[in-house]
Amino acid sequence: MKMILYSGFLCWFLVLISCDVQEGQAELKRIAKYKLEIAEPSSLCYSYSTGYFVIACDKTDRVYFTARDGKVIRYFDTKAKDAEGAVQLKSDSSVWLVDERKRKALHYTSDGNFLDEKEIPVEERKSNHGPEGITFNPEKQEFYIANEQQPRMLLLLDLNMKLKETIPLDFAKDFSDLFYEEESNSLWLLSELSKRLYQCDLRGNLKKTYHFDMNGAEGVLVERKNKMVYLVSDGNQALYKYQLED
Repeated sequence: MKMILYSGFLCWFLVLISCDVQEGQAELKRIAKYKLEIAEPSSLCYSYSTGYFVIACDKTDRVYFTARDGKVIRYFDTKAKDAEGAVQLKSDSSVWLVDERKRKALHYTSDGNFLDEKEIPVEERKSNHGPEGITFNPEKQEFYIANEQQPRMLLLLDLNMKLKETIPLDFAKDFSDLFYEEESNSLWLLSELSKRLYQCDLRGNLKKTYHFDMNGAEGVLVERKNKMVYLVSDGNQALYKYQLED
């Protein structure tokens, strides 16, 4: 009788543990895959000037404007040596581009005219483990930059690219891009090595984890109202479309 009671308690305890592990996790369901003409895409964001997407490329150091199926509409060349992240501002359609090796943020008009550059205050422990993604919160007038590794962290900067705060992050093996999504007021952080997309608050506190099925994830864009997530892969040279489940 004691053995039966013990076995029943053990099973109940294991079920509780299993439920706790799965809580706050979900799978992204792939809907489509589009082959890109862009070699080694390194980021993804929304284009307010075209209504489509902006993709940075660390092989050509160009910024591409594309349709939603990844077809290139136009592009411009940049001064970057390792273009890893891009964001277009809604206010003036200008583009900020993160250069990982230079540890700089480069500012361009939507036509590709150079405006300015700012130092990104990240210690250079390893040249290719620096700033990987950039996004912008128009309500708070804040930029957010994700540092890939060594250290893994979130940088909060003001409108003039002055550092406000750095926040250590430890829930992923690396960070390859991030995206600010207005509807839920969330930051979405992407990890290539962990194959995960993390929904976080504006201070990097984890809300929910999403698993996906592809390699080389380098860029993310979230459309909450349409329940869609778009990812770009550098190794597969492709744009992926996923359904976002709540």
